[in-house]
Amino acid sequence: MTEHPEEGEEVSGDPFAGPSGELLGKAIRAMGLGMDRVHLVPVLRWRPVLPSRVGSRPPTSAEIAFCLPFLRAQVEILAPRVVVALGNVPLNALAGADAPLRITQERGVWRQVSGVPLLPTYLPSYLLRNPSPKVKREFWEDLLAAMERLGLPISERQRGFYR
Repeated sequence: MTEHPEEGEEVSGDPFAGPSGELLGKAIRAMGLGMDRVHLVPVLRWRPVLPSRVGSRPPTSAEIAFCLPFLRAQVEILAPRVVVALGNVPLNALAGADAPLRITQERGVWRQVSGVPLLPTYLPSYLLRNPSPKVKREFWEDLLAAMERLGLPISERQRGFYR
């Protein structure tokens, strides 16, 4: 689950377009999953409008509130065994906390959304902006935790990534 489509994703209609999408696709394949087993669901179905064509901005609380019923319905209809929240926006949209949660403090901590285990972790774009081995390893550890929750086999090679 992501916050909204990136520019390349919006144009192509492919949720794994652009550098972030490509990185996420590589991570999913490294988990041993095919793209047909993963649903990438954005909180917002559109890219937030900017005064200029350059840059990005997070969704407003009004935009999130507008999309939240649809997002929760998708979770109920798809009935995933695990939801991975990529970044602050999906974490806060689904967690329903009183105070804003920060992914840097909440990543790796399991929660529940509509009875489904929810694991927050970093956005792939965060990894591209902060390519430290520590951040990559934390992201990968979160994906390993999701694999364990799903009962997927984990090889020693997979366990050793980014060490």
